[in-house]
Amino acid sequence: MTVIQCEIKFTSFWFIGTGKESGTYADSLMLKDLNGLPYVPGKTIKGVFREASRIALKNGWFKDVNLPDCWGSVIHFLFGREGSSFQNKNNTVDELTTEGFLNFTSAELPRQEREEIINNDKSQNNRISSLLYRILTNTKVDRKTGTAQKGSLRTIEVAVPVSLKFEISYNEKKLDQVIPEDKLISLLDHMAALIMEIGGKRRRGFGRCIIKVGGNAK
Repeated sequence: MTVIQCEIKFTSFWFIGTGKESGTYADSLMLKDLNGLPYVPGKTIKGVFREASRIALKNGWFKDVNLPDCWGSVIHFLFGREGSSFQNKNNTVDELTTEGFLNFTSAELPRQEREEIINNDKSQNNRISSLLYRILTNTKVDRKTGTAQKGSLRTIEVAVPVSLKFEISYNEKKLDQVIPEDKLISLLDHMAALIMEIGGKRRRGFGRCIIKVGGNAK
């Protein structure tokens, strides 16, 4: 098994929602782990890499990597296939969803930072973890009057800019049957360059980030 160490560096507030509210605290809550720390789920990271691969393919970014013409099937191999339960015109069911060859862990704060925050929160009354979040407010403005619309005030809990670590792992022996390992690293670099935002509320400027695909650790 080969493991690639990676990093997400957020350069703005970011938001991964839970779909839950918390009374007067906020209308939309940030996703947290059991220790109250923010993280990005592995399936979310995998999703943005899959979308980046489609954009790169469409714009010819992979020509210098010298991949075979069947790159579309390579995408399904690496990231899985998004299937459907709908029946097609031949009255057969479409292919089921597959997981894909690459495994993505959730992106979390570096281990040392996590341990320091968790230990402090357990021993002190002032929780350092609370400093990782902000409450932002927004409201709709009436274009005619220029004033806020009644009842439109909303609050959202967001995370401050931080750097998170995650891993991409794969079985190198099975990989060679489809694509050389050195080309995979190049492909992931291409995809990471296209990922500039992660999470929700991106139209409002949230989730801006830089993703770095690091070294290997077998």
